[in-house]
Amino acid sequence: MGTRMKKDKNVSSLSDHVLEKKKGILASPWNHSMREANINFHSTSWSRERLPEYLWLGLILLKYGRKEAFNKLGYILKYLSEIDNTITFPRISSILSLPDEKQAKFYERILEHVEKAILSPLTIIISTNNYPIFNKYFYTNTSSIKKNISILREANRKLWDHQSNESTDIRFLALSLMLFNSKIYIGPQTKDTAIAITSYPTLEHDDERMRIYRPIIRSMEGISFEEEDYSFSRYFWSEIGMLDECNTFYMKFEKTTLSKNDIIKDTKEALDYVCAFYKNELIYSEKFSVLSGSLCYALKLFEEIISKKLGNSILGRHGLRSILEMLIICKYLIKNEIDHPNIWEEYKQYGIGKYKLILLKSREKEGRKDSSHFDERIIDVLVNEKIIEEYQDVDLKYFDKTGMREKSIEVDEKELYDIIYDYDSNYVHGLWGAIRESSVMACSNPNHHFHSVPDIFNVQEQSSVIYDTEMILIELLKIFNSQYSFPQWFGDKYFEVKDHE
Repeated sequence: MGTRMKKDKNVSSLSDHVLEKKKGILASPWNHSMREANINFHSTSWSRERLPEYLWLGLILLKYGRKEAFNKLGYILKYLSEIDNTITFPRISSILSLPDEKQAKFYERILEHVEKAILSPLTIIISTNNYPIFNKYFYTNTSSIKKNISILREANRKLWDHQSNESTDIRFLALSLMLFNSKIYIGPQTKDTAIAITSYPTLEHDDERMRIYRPIIRSMEGISFEEEDYSFSRYFWSEIGMLDECNTFYMKFEKTTLSKNDIIKDTKEALDYVCAFYKNELIYSEKFSVLSGSLCYALKLFEEIISKKLGNSILGRHGLRSILEMLIICKYLIKNEIDHPNIWEEYKQYGIGKYKLILLKSREKEGRKDSSHFDERIIDVLVNEKIIEEYQDVDLKYFDKTGMREKSIEVDEKELYDIIYDYDSNYVHGLWGAIRESSVMACSNPNHHFHSVPDIFNVQEQSSVIYDTEMILIELLKIFNSQYSFPQWFGDKYFEVKDHE
């Protein structure tokens, strides 16, 4: 199955998740605990909802560095609390809502500590038409719109992660205004919180104590003490997103080649030999018919993947899933044939029954185009090939009343089912995970929220299925070999364990 990715993230394991049977949900531990406590939890986004409000703080922090910026912003935020102590957080929307006189006084105080050009990039969003006082104090004509967009883009990139050191610094600064306004009360039972707040600005981020203090700061800033209004943030992202350009990137993979270059040719030769050697079974045995037919189906899929160079494609994953299904089905049939002697014939009838159902539905439709790949004449012949359809029932359940998952468990292929079959089923059914991986590129521009871009020109690739497909095909060959022996030269070449010996 290849190299496993090292688990180095602090995330919940599969066993930590809780199955909520009534909802049909495998719930994360956090979500389950919230539902159990009947808490209507609503998360807010640092990057999408709060970062635009504090970007003015971020521009100052990134320009002057942590120590100097804390010193400057300490004076600035203290003054903001003095001219208007009703502002809880130093959000730019709250500042822009101040009366013109208060705004002017506050901007003058900022310019006593900060160069005008540092906040100037914001004027492309906080425009003269809507915010004339802000523009009066911070607009400059020394930097182009393109340059200002670039400055905001890089600032957003550095501050996007809500757990980064820089973002946590801004969140501490946001809390500072509440301290100046005496809107934070820290009782004796919250000694650790008090120590975190007083120690945070005096320590460097590489100090071991900051590993404890940073989460405390982030959790406190995330608590809302007022009705949330993120209209400015929505406005900010809308404006900057339209001004800036996408920067898409996509995945490319090296082309994987077969480890056994002659496997297709050799398998055809060996299977031809087996059909001649087992001539009686070829004519009369339902088991031989199913196993040899399934192997040929898998081999055709494999040859199409190789010859059409579909290893890195969507269709390659479709083919791999089908070959794996052949493996699981064949192992299941072999395992159950002793207690279920008619299983091979019933398996064939089950498949033909599926064809019969489609045929019946097709006959009831009018106006179908003859150019459709579904040819009613061919299906009619196949359905009535062995038994006329009036004597055939249609089984609407899974074959043998067990699904692929249960079958995979029974034949000890649960790992292949869990990883490969389930994964590739997303591609077969066109679920969003597969669509996102194969047909959508990412934009690396934070001003666009790292959004998705349709892969119109088909440049996105997937990792190759060649290794897994070859491995599963060989397992299927081994299964066939365990029932009808291939020539010895074939086993010596392709099987580590010679099943014919």
